[in-house]
Amino acid sequence: MIRTLPRWSPFALCVPLIWGWPSADAPSARHHHKMVLDGARERIVLFGGNVEGGNGWTADTWEWDGEAWHEADGDGASPPGVSSHAMAYDAARERTLLFGGARTDRSLAGTTWQWNGASWQAHEGDGPSARHSPAMGYDAARQVVVLFGGSGRGSDAQWEWDGQWHAIELPEDHPPPLMRAGFSFDPNRRAMLLFGGYLGSVHGDTWSWDGEAWTRLEVEGPTPRANAAMATDPVRNRVVLFGGSDSNHELYRDTWEWDGERWEQCADSGPAPRTVPAMAYDPDSKRILLHGGRGAARQAYGDLWAWDGETWTEVAPR
Repeated sequence: MIRTLPRWSPFALCVPLIWGWPSADAPSARHHHKMVLDGARERIVLFGGNVEGGNGWTADTWEWDGEAWHEADGDGASPPGVSSHAMAYDAARERTLLFGGARTDRSLAGTTWQWNGASWQAHEGDGPSARHSPAMGYDAARQVVVLFGGSGRGSDAQWEWDGQWHAIELPEDHPPPLMRAGFSFDPNRRAMLLFGGYLGSVHGDTWSWDGEAWTRLEVEGPTPRANAAMATDPVRNRVVLFGGSDSNHELYRDTWEWDGERWEQCADSGPAPRTVPAMAYDPDSKRILLHGGRGAARQAYGDLWAWDGETWTEVAPR
């Protein structure tokens, strides 16, 4: 069970939370990290990110079991400290997949890593060119991981993973090869949903990929933004989007949901405004969890929040 705290007042929510819940038994405050649900083990897996004022780019692996965080001491090698990497859970092969990112020396990573709950293993086959901030997610309908865009890539904008990487030739109509876009599986359309991102300017289009074609969906929705968090709620059949930043670096705190046909703004309060947080579905509480992110003063957050479709509630890990 997740223990929660009452919602704060609107005034209190405007006060930046710099360190969230300080604990040696929880991930340090960070941003540009990622977390995904390991569905077979019912654990949320978190890796990497940037800890400003601390040790820079992190290389730690954490898991959330529905009640508490546990740092995972994997056997053998592990990914280096990275931020702005991509992660997805490959349900068909029961592995968490990590690709790319920016290393501490600002060079780009191009290695693919797999986490099985006990150890990280580097994939030795061919794959996408090195990049940071690509969109990556698991297509549950086709049982493949889809990777799109990113910064620093070559001409290979799109790839799919089925245990090996396969380059995808883009159809004539497709999104620009964005970086920092939101990307999640749409359980209603049974296709991947892409929103926003950055390439020369901040974008605000909604696109769908069904494995054969990209379709630009003519819908109104969130204002253009990059670095928003997106995750799928498989019980409520919704894609949830939170936060991000616009072209003027203004930060958002609004929450939107996609039902397969339209976007609906569900809340404009909850976690403080932030960019590049991490978000994943928690099967224990049947809610979306959001961790960390960067605030308006460029501070790193370490708080944990839960979204039930109506209300954000701050979570107190045991």
